Amino acid sequence: IALAVPVLKYEWYIVNEETQLAACMMAFSLIVYKQFGGVIYEALEQDGKRILAEHNAVEDEDIAALEFKINDVKAQSQIVQDAEDIKALKIQTYQKLNEVGKIKPQYEFKSQIEKLLSLMATEEANMTEK
Repeated sequence: IALAVPVLKYEWYIVNEETQLAACMMAFSLIVYKQFGGVIYEALEQDGKRILAEHNAVEDEDIAALEFKINDVKAQSQIVQDAEDIKALKIQTYQKLNEVGKIKPQYEFKSQIEKLLSLMATEEANMTEK
């Protein structure tokens, strides 16, 4: 301020409308900051906290969805092993069925022979009666 007096008196700097506008703007900003700075700060702080809470909630949802996807991928990684296990069980089952199939025709053949023998016996019995 001490230097401003000689600068203006000797017209080293001419005060024009731009300087006056800048001075008014600085004065307005200073008054608003001094009078309403706390209120503006609180309003902006509340908005910031609200926005941060919303952002954190969205992030939590995203994290939960990604964890679900990770669990899905882990479960799907076992699909190949499960398919191989099923294939092995299928092969064992077919082998067992084939072994059962070998015995079954022999059993059926035995029952068919027994039926034929009983039919032949009844035929012979009928022939001898005549």
